[in-house]
Amino acid sequence: EEAEAEEPKTADAEMKSAEGETAEDAKMEEPPKAPEPPKELEEDEKPCSKPKIKDPVAFLTPDTTLNVLPSVNSSILMCMKDGGIQHFHAGARASVGVSKGRYFFEAKVVEFLHSGDAAAQGTHRKPRPDNFLRIGVSTAGSTLVLGATEDNVCFDTDGSVVHNKTRLPGGTKIYREAVMGVLVNLDKDSPNYQTLSLFKDGKRASQPQPLPDCLKGKTLYPHVSYKNATVHVNFGSTPMAPLPFTCRMVQDATKADVEVSTHKAPDDGKYDVVFPVSLPDEGSFDWLDLFMEKNPTYTELSDRMVLDWAEKSGLWRPKGSNSCNDKPDMHFQVPELDDSSVRRAVYSIAPLQARNYVVMEVKSNLIEDERKEILNRFSTGTFKKTALVTMGEPTADFKKRTTELVLKQKQEASDKTFELQQLEAQRKKQMEKKVKEMENMRKALEKAKKKAEKQAEKEANKKAAEEKKAAEAAAKAAAKAAAEPAAEGEEKMEEEEKEEKEEEKEEEEEEEVDEKEEEAAEEAVELEEPKPKVELTAEDKKIVFRTRDIKDLAPFVMSTTFAKFSVPKKAEGFDEVKFEWSKEAKCEEYLKTWILDKKLNTRIEDLAPSVWFQQKWKEWLSTVQSWHGELGKYDNRIAKKKAEKLSKQARKLADKARKEAEKVRKEALKKAAAEKAEADKAAAEKAAEEAKEGGEAKEGEEEAKPMEVDEKKEEEEKKEEEPEVAPEQDMDDEEGGTKRKALWDLLGDGPADKKAKTDDDAEKAPDGAEAEEAAEAEFEAAFKD
Repeated sequence: EEAEAEEPKTADAEMKSAEGETAEDAKMEEPPKAPEPPKELEEDEKPCSKPKIKDPVAFLTPDTTLNVLPSVNSSILMCMKDGGIQHFHAGARASVGVSKGRYFFEAKVVEFLHSGDAAAQGTHRKPRPDNFLRIGVSTAGSTLVLGATEDNVCFDTDGSVVHNKTRLPGGTKIYREAVMGVLVNLDKDSPNYQTLSLFKDGKRASQPQPLPDCLKGKTLYPHVSYKNATVHVNFGSTPMAPLPFTCRMVQDATKADVEVSTHKAPDDGKYDVVFPVSLPDEGSFDWLDLFMEKNPTYTELSDRMVLDWAEKSGLWRPKGSNSCNDKPDMHFQVPELDDSSVRRAVYSIAPLQARNYVVMEVKSNLIEDERKEILNRFSTGTFKKTALVTMGEPTADFKKRTTELVLKQKQEASDKTFELQQLEAQRKKQMEKKVKEMENMRKALEKAKKKAEKQAEKEANKKAAEEKKAAEAAAKAAAKAAAEPAAEGEEKMEEEEKEEKEEEKEEEEEEEVDEKEEEAAEEAVELEEPKPKVELTAEDKKIVFRTRDIKDLAPFVMSTTFAKFSVPKKAEGFDEVKFEWSKEAKCEEYLKTWILDKKLNTRIEDLAPSVWFQQKWKEWLSTVQSWHGELGKYDNRIAKKKAEKLSKQARKLADKARKEAEKVRKEALKKAAAEKAEADKAAAEKAAEEAKEGGEAKEGEEEAKPMEVDEKKEEEEKKEEEPEVAPEQDMDDEEGGTKRKALWDLLGDGPADKKAKTDDDAEKAPDGAEAEEAAEAEFEAAFKD
């Protein structure tokens, strides 16, 4: 019964356990709940009876980029999409800036355009992204491309916050036809003071983003920047997408809270087009920077401006590509930019916009034909064309600016050198630190080794003491005597342990001291030394035009065009020619002197000979050729005379060699005859001695003598019949005599050598006749060779 009663309880418990596990699994499978959004701190706008601005918020022409095409009411902005200018960001700044209070404005993408160019295909680089919209704020006079510098901040369509080329996550992504709204909160009483907030279709898309420190306390103007898009901007009193709270739009701003910028049209209805005329590397662009600071409403037209615009638009370009300041190399790997198509597009749109321009073309503004070509682009009656000549002695404000730039340039060079020295010192310190670490590791290993040896020795001593103590304790008879040495051993071990502890303590203290010293040295190194401040020397203060790393004109362009430089005249099409530094006469004299100096030290690349020079050159070549002919004839006569002289000398040498050879021959024959006579005499004496010994030997000797006499007589007759070789037959030419002499010199068989050789052979020969025949045969063989 108890078992049956327990079974239902067990089943119920198992069911409850299973149900509990299922519930827990269900709880675990449920996705975590999203965190609740922060509470909206923005409150409804309080009623305000203060006077409001009356002028409509608009985009003034000087505050827009050249590729911005506004509609009639300025609320819809479009952009150009041809000639390479479609790759640049378009930017427009509103005419009303907020200095305090809380205000709201909106922008919406009406359409995204496609450039439709195949420029970025193949090996070319395609600028990214193709389309986008940025909305934010900027200061007056700042760059018109949002996000490129520190004087503006904005939200991108991907929800990022962009400031000074830095992108930070800020909110959700915005798509086409969504209304992007920016709330500028400069209300000191608001918890979101000095913040920007992004709203998408009336809902918060980002938490309030704090303004950069460089923008705090400044008047902030609504600003939009876009690419390949048509944008509708709303500053009006009613938002396109209502917010969760009431807030005034920029158009409803109080006069005291905003600043309104205006762009007054010229009294005569003509805008200025200034053409600066200055010599290369004599402050051209330094003067331009100074002019733009004084006249911020002017728009610069130059390749430098195009390059700066492209870089701010995010187009990549390799560093160090500038060959000159006037026409820098683009190298964007975009055909329309690299082939100067964008420059033509800029000069096409510029005359159509009502704004003041400064056309900075160093080379073109110095050459009359090129000046006229640019003037023709502004031939409409809406522009006043002014040539502003800056040659000769600069003004005081320009000299002051040059001194400041020289000091800045010198300080930058000093800072760079100082940084390199600091890096080198840091590198050396790191190397020393590594060496010390290696030394410390070595010491630690040695210390560990010694410690291990001591520990082993200690354990051995302890073990020996224990064994000794056990042995002594085993001896019952000497128990009392064994106790005293054991106690002494223990005392000794305690003393050793105490000494070891003291040594370890001293080593630890030394290590701590070393570590503290190292840390102090590192801290001393880590303390940043102040950068040295440079000062200008007396020579630096005398500099009128500072030297720049990059020249205004490329060397080839300079050498091929400087002779054409001229001072502009009003007759060329200018409405006015102003001479800012020196008067006209001095400028012309200065330019003439400058050109003459350049001719002395500049390589002329495009020299072309005239017709007169070519005619004179042909005459000269003909004359030189006739002179060369006469010189050749003279050389032939001299060579012939020299050859005849050498031939005579050769014949003389040949005759002399023949005579010496004949003399040697005769001496050899004479010597051979003498040796033969001596041999005959010796033979006769020997025969006489033999005749005394026997009669038969005497008869044989008498028979032999007539035979020898007959042989001698035959040889003499043969020699008389043999004709002597004439000198003309032997050495009839210079070449033969020279070759024989050379043969004798090389073989060492000259007349003297021949004589010595013949004497040696005669001494060795057993018989006089054989020696004579051998000498004759050898001489004849050498003579034939």
